[in-house]
Amino acid sequence: MQELLNNPEASPSRKFNPTKALTDRVNQGRIERAIYQPYRDVLKYYDQIALLTMFQESDTFERRYTARLDKRAADFARKAESVTNLGVSRQ
Repeated sequence: MQELLNNPEASPSRKFNPTKALTDRVNQGRIERAIYQPYRDVLKYYDQIALLTMFQESDTFERRYTARLDKRAADFARKAESVTNLGVSRQ
């Protein structure tokens, strides 16, 4: 799919911005975001189906996924705390 979108004939934004990467072209403006929205919706749909399937078919996936989310939240809190001296708790 990525090769198809990078193809000048298939990608409207590539025609006008041939030197920019796909991520730069997609986030360029309102029209470009609207053009690539169906592509993002399809990716999101299949991502959610894959996630649901892994939850249903694996005995350990839920624990591993929850641990990953907890680690990401802790990393985010640590990063937010390093940016400000006040921390991230209620003041």
